Amino acid sequence: MDALLLRTLCAGLLVNIHGSELTQSAVSFSTAVLSTVAEALQLNTQALLTQAAEKIITVQANGKSAENDYADKPNEVKAVIDEMENLLRSQQIAVEIAANLCCTDDDEYEEIDSEESVSSADEMVCDVEMETENGASLSPSCLPEEIHQAFVKFNILHHVLNKIECPELPADNQLLVTDDKLKKGVHQLRVHALFTLANIISTLDLEAIGGPQCLYDICHGLVKLGGLHTGGDLDLEYVEAVSSALRAVVQKIAESKMTKFSELMSTESMSMFEMMRHCPRHEIRVNAVRILSSIGSALLSTPEAYKDLKPIGLALVSMASQDKDLHVVAEALDAIFDIFAEDDVNPIMNEIGLLDQLRKILVALKPQATASREVKRKFKDPVISTAKLNLVRFIQYKSNVTTQHTAMSCDK
Repeated sequence: MDALLLRTLCAGLLVNIHGSELTQSAVSFSTAVLSTVAEALQLNTQALLTQAAEKIITVQANGKSAENDYADKPNEVKAVIDEMENLLRSQQIAVEIAANLCCTDDDEYEEIDSEESVSSADEMVCDVEMETENGASLSPSCLPEEIHQAFVKFNILHHVLNKIECPELPADNQLLVTDDKLKKGVHQLRVHALFTLANIISTLDLEAIGGPQCLYDICHGLVKLGGLHTGGDLDLEYVEAVSSALRAVVQKIAESKMTKFSELMSTESMSMFEMMRHCPRHEIRVNAVRILSSIGSALLSTPEAYKDLKPIGLALVSMASQDKDLHVVAEALDAIFDIFAEDDVNPIMNEIGLLDQLRKILVALKPQATASREVKRKFKDPVISTAKLNLVRFIQYKSNVTTQHTAMSCDK
């Protein structure tokens, strides 16, 4: 594992040095880098950790010490633990490299702190933000062809999915009992893999992902993962990672004009969205808005599916009227404008009383715009100010359309 960790660190250094020009240097390193990423990720994390735990049990059965103090541990046990720490470090760096290679602008590249990965035993995860700053997806044309081909050649998506699907070891696993830092490392590997999945799905084309059915399978798998965390104390970092990956998958489904969006309106899916929109972390709530927006926009292509717009509209109105974060409110309003802009969906709009709800939101926003300096600064944010302006225009336009429709009905 020492040699693998060294190769992975070197691959990370190449990404840090060359950034988005990785394929434009005198010698193209992208294939070598992704070959190393695949080498690290193809190792079966769960199987290796289980084998290591069994080895420690054997050591203990032979009468050797297994105290929690590193200094008192026999060399054999310490060597096993060190090897597993290096495994997790290698795989975490590998998924970070894969995520960063999906970004093409220098501003969106995040350095992989190789020195920290080697020297810090207490913190095994590099602080790398794996999504683009504004959360927008990258089009397939943004990814250099050589990197795109290497992602497919080395089956990087498959390896990342395996890290997500790998179940966490039980708390009584002897390896985790012996060294609780490994438990955090296993969890963080899964979280980082989820963020990486979001970047990969946003960047690769549908064929490279595996086609429509593969995308649907990933989507359903993510919904199940999110459903496992709908009760009790929420692991917000994990929920944010799942919601980010799901947002990217749903957006890709919408962009690809796929038609099974009604399947995403299942009770399980809506329960997860409900949990997401009440999370204390605003990034999760924004992801919930964008997921609902993508589903709603896609349903517009099928008139028979208009009925499914009702729960989406109600959820978005609820977030726009109740959320305390102005950015979430702005995102929810933008989603409403996108979904209900066409007059064909006016019956659904009227059924949920959308205009009356939006008028109340507009009234509530006015005092905030004249409140404290901090709130005023927020209203100068282009996303928020544009949403407020569009809210006025949307209400005016839809009110006129409704009035005209009513007048025409009376004339008849």
